[in-house]
Amino acid sequence: MTWDEHRRRNTALDAVLAYAAEHPGSDLPMTELPGLLAVFGDRRGLVLALQNRWAQQLWLRLSTGIQNESALHSAQMWRECAAANPVLRRLLDRHLPALGDASMERYEVLIPA
Repeated sequence: MTWDEHRRRNTALDAVLAYAAEHPGSDLPMTELPGLLAVFGDRRGLVLALQNRWAQQLWLRLSTGIQNESALHSAQMWRECAAANPVLRRLLDRHLPALGDASMERYEVLIPA
């Protein structure tokens, strides 16, 4: 992925999250935000990109807690991350179950079968 593609994906994810914040009862804005299909391919690609953003946010919180020798339990850090990213968490809670095991496919290298 080039830097331009990376920036385009991040800009598109930001737009999706802004749309979801303004329209909390809506579905993923695949037709409302032009260009999403070109960036993510389909709904599945978008949800996986949202999952990746969540994983990055959570990892940042966990690694910062470890560096600061935080006494917080990882479940507490997860809850704090969810509170800091409520729109992202709501979208994932709504759409990840439909993907089943596909939600973990990007992490198969890290998690042995």
